[in-house]
Amino acid sequence: MKNLDYLIAGLSLVILIILTFLGVIMRYIFNSPILYLQEVQIFCAIWLVFWGGSAAVRSGSIVAIDFLVDKFPPRMRRIADICIQALSVAILGFLAYNGFQQLAFLARTDRHSYILEIPYWLIYLAFPIGCSLMAVWYVVGLYKTVRGIPQQKSEEE
Repeated sequence: MKNLDYLIAGLSLVILIILTFLGVIMRYIFNSPILYLQEVQIFCAIWLVFWGGSAAVRSGSIVAIDFLVDKFPPRMRRIADICIQALSVAILGFLAYNGFQQLAFLARTDRHSYILEIPYWLIYLAFPIGCSLMAVWYVVGLYKTVRGIPQQKSEEE
């Protein structure tokens, strides 16, 4: 369970690549397109983005343009980090809350995809879960920043 976000994002990426490759082969070589391909690609892309976002936040791999913050003295840099992480938690919490509300609406309307008839609430479930997980990881980072605990950073830093 510890690496569930990595597993789901990775699996979504692998399925997306394989199906896209097979789709090109089937369409242009065998002249027989896979009808449900676009629905599965959208499903995989959504799950890849939001579960991958959780994995990126957890590992400290989120892209940041911090050339201005890097010029601050250490105390101001720490205050800026706390403000940025708190703002991120607030925004992601707002998005997760509204995402769950939208999910409830989709479940009530009982809408499905056209070909595979996958319920839309299942497809878009990744949005509020991904936002919630990202918010949790930002809270963990905020706690570490406030307590002065060194955080794991991406390999490029």
